[in-house]
Amino acid sequence: MERGPLPWVTTGVERREREEHASALVGAHVVSVRYFDIDYRRLQNATDGEVLRGGRLVTASDEWSNPPWLWPDFDALDYGLELDTSTGKTLSVIWEQAGVNDGITMRQKSLRPGRLVADGAFAIWDATERSRWTPLIAQKVTAVQLLWHRMESSADLCCDGVTIDFGSDALHLTLGDADGHGKSVGSSDNVAVLSEDAARQYRVGPHGPPNDVL
Repeated sequence: MERGPLPWVTTGVERREREEHASALVGAHVVSVRYFDIDYRRLQNATDGEVLRGGRLVTASDEWSNPPWLWPDFDALDYGLELDTSTGKTLSVIWEQAGVNDGITMRQKSLRPGRLVADGAFAIWDATERSRWTPLIAQKVTAVQLLWHRMESSADLCCDGVTIDFGSDALHLTLGDADGHGKSVGSSDNVAVLSEDAARQYRVGPHGPPNDVL
């Protein structure tokens, strides 16, 4: 699996490089969104010894009636997501973890090939018209902000959140998952998508701690 630039930095030059990739969204419109999740159905239905490889586009109505990533206040993805823009660019968001460092990478690059394990079983959900992104499709992105924190004192400066501002509304991507009660909690290996109201409720993104510095 190709790792590429990671979501933690040690210099201002590295930080600006990460932020430059994210800024490709500014002034553009998001035209389509794809979620990448563990393919639970395929794994549950697999026969003993069956080798499962690559992605499967989810189309069945019974699967869409209860997506595993959909929670009352947020979406939580096992892997990450892709955004296609009106400028023809594709940006991807995925979590990374190594030792005391964990964070979110946002790159001008798709997740496939390279960013997902080639022989993994992952489900691809076209979330363009059935997710928290739907009301914001075709609205111009006015700003993108990366949020930077140290996971512990010995860690590098890590990007653990992305705020995408659409002018009158915003979506917040963070390291998060659902607890046993369906509430948002921090997680080093999931990407959560929250509305502005949910981000305020859970105090994430710009509503959480201020950015740390190098």
